[in-house]
Amino acid sequence: MTALLVAAVVVLGLVLVATTVYVVRADHGVDRAIGNEFAFFVVMGLLVTVGLLMDAAVVLELALLAAVLGYLAAMSLGRLVTRGGR
Repeated sequence: MTALLVAAVVVLGLVLVATTVYVVRADHGVDRAIGNEFAFFVVMGLLVTVGLLMDAAVVLELALLAAVLGYLAAMSLGRLVTRGGR
């Protein structure tokens, strides 16, 4: 089980690097916004995976809080991209 979680951390780390490259090379603000949202959820996955490796319940609770804040950030970013439209 531990080897699988370590492999998941490595894969998520590689995905985070690829996402960072995508955000840096993006031409439009919308592409950067989508890349940043994806990077946020990859970091959340890393947080949960490390929390499972450390067997810490507090980390999982922080991930739930981050998910709620990520949802609010996504809604705000969508409003910003559409210039206030609904």
